[in-house]
Amino acid sequence: MTPRLNKRSLQLIALNLLFLSCSVTESGLTKKRIVMGNNNGYAFRIQVPKGDTGISKIYGGHGYSFGVGYRDSSFIYYTNDTYVATPNYFDNYKLAGFVTPIGGLRSDTVIGGQQSDGRYWKEVFHKGYYIGYKNVPKERVELFNKSLTTFQHAK
Repeated sequence: MTPRLNKRSLQLIALNLLFLSCSVTESGLTKKRIVMGNNNGYAFRIQVPKGDTGISKIYGGHGYSFGVGYRDSSFIYYTNDTYVATPNYFDNYKLAGFVTPIGGLRSDTVIGGQQSDGRYWKEVFHKGYYIGYKNVPKERVELFNKSLTTFQHAK
């Protein structure tokens, strides 16, 4: 006799399969939906490299920020607060020979390079927000670059 699954069990299996197919991509990235604020707050979608240790959210007087961290100290970040220095501002702007006041980047500016410890960083300023990464080992730079291109505001 073959075991039979009830309707509720089949629904749970289907829901789990749907969740798995929506949350993991074949490119080494995992889909994340990040909601800031209350029910009417900001929502974002981004595919990040697999293996993150969690998402940190920061609420400021001028905007929102989030970071997705990894055990090796690399991380991806977003902020729409142009009055606060980004994670790369103090360390890496100067290394790249880039001098600008906090919040002074023009739209569609992309800067990045190698840090003094040999790891890599990148920052993009686009339409009033910064998105970037820091402390990325050379072998993961392509994956982190791919991640930044997936960022979008969700409805």
